[in-house]
Amino acid sequence: IVEFDTDIAGTFDNDAKGAVAYRFNVTDRKYLYFDAQQGNGAWAVYRPNGSYVTSGRLWEDRELWLDAGDY
Repeated sequence: IVEFDTDIAGTFDNDAKGAVAYRFNVTDRKYLYFDAQQGNGAWAVYRPNGSYVTSGRLWEDRELWLDAGDY
């Protein structure tokens, strides 16, 4: 489980295929800012049951509100 305000860094293999999953919990409705750095890929947020919440590109900053719950 990742705590808020945690920087996450890493790379994928040269073939640009791969995925990494992180879990986090929101105790109260929370404003999130995804500070994009660089890359050629995408990120997505899902609920534990697999339902889609939102997504974005690695090179685009994103602002959003998340309701309390597990992600």
